[in-house]
Amino acid sequence: MARPKKATPNADGYFRASRVIGHGVDGKPIVKAFRSKVSKADANAKADAWLENKLAHQESISFEKWALKWLWDYKEPFVRENTFEYTYRQTLENHLLPYFKHLKLCDITHAMRQNYFNEKRHFSASALSKMKICLKQIFDTAIANQIINYNPCTSIKFASTKEKAKTETYTEEEVEQIVNF
Repeated sequence: MARPKKATPNADGYFRASRVIGHGVDGKPIVKAFRSKVSKADANAKADAWLENKLAHQESISFEKWALKWLWDYKEPFVRENTFEYTYRQTLENHLLPYFKHLKLCDITHAMRQNYFNEKRHFSASALSKMKICLKQIFDTAIANQIINYNPCTSIKFASTKEKAKTETYTEEEVEQIVNF
């Protein structure tokens, strides 16, 4: 049997440990490196402590807290007032917060979001699209801030059951009457 490899410092005199801390949009792992001048065990201890702290931080953030931060920090300064009010703020306050606000951000699953859209299918396709845009962007910014590791809003399907207004056309006689009038 081969002897275990002895941990040796790199050229700069540091021992290195690395951990996968998430996955990028392309699915590739995001790796964070930890270094120590003392030993490989110390570098591993630093990595484990960082991961433990990150997990504790993830578990403490509620959907409501992050969604409001997203609204005021990531949307309000960058979009027109009308867009902010009718696309983002009203959608968040009237639809998303009442449903998700009691949940932690990291506890919301793909199935919960799909169930949400199934319950909201009586809304128009436009309203459902606004809800999906808001949810996706809330989770995208949480990923960018390393609060969660993936966006569960990908591949969500919804279908509006709201009836579209029927389009009626004029007959040739009605068109002729209008033109003559």
